[in-house]
Amino acid sequence: MLLKPTNHFYRLILLLLCISLSNLNSKVREEVTGKNESIKIVKNNPLIVELEYKAEAILGEGALWNYKTQVFYWIDIMGNAFHIYNPKTKMNKTYKTPSQIGTVVPFTKEEVVLALVDGVYILNLKTS
Repeated sequence: MLLKPTNHFYRLILLLLCISLSNLNSKVREEVTGKNESIKIVKNNPLIVELEYKAEAILGEGALWNYKTQVFYWIDIMGNAFHIYNPKTKMNKTYKTPSQIGTVVPFTKEEVVLALVDGVYILNLKTS
C-alpha cells in the first residue's frame, strides 16, 4: 500500500536536495538574509529555500521521515545523539546516546531501535 507523503515531507526532501546540490557544485552561490534565513541557490534556475531548522550537529546523518507520527528522525553520529524534528511545531528533541549512533529505525509509535557502536537498543520516546 502506497501512502501519500505530506507537504512537510516534500519540504524536508527539498531542503536535503538543495544541501546536496550546494555541496556538489562549486559555482553555487548562497545568500543568507533576515530572521527567517533564506538560502538562495543559483545554478541555471534560481531556487529559494527557507531554512527549516538550524542544526548544531557535528556529523548529521540518517534522515528518515516517520509517516505515522509525521516527524523527521535524524542522527548526529559524532555527537552521540538521536534527534526528532517536528515540522508542525518547529521543535527538535534530542536524545543523547551513550556511544556513537549508526542508525535509527521506528519500532512502535512510542519506541525506536537505535544501532550504537556497542549494541542495538530500544528507546522508549515517552519515558526517556
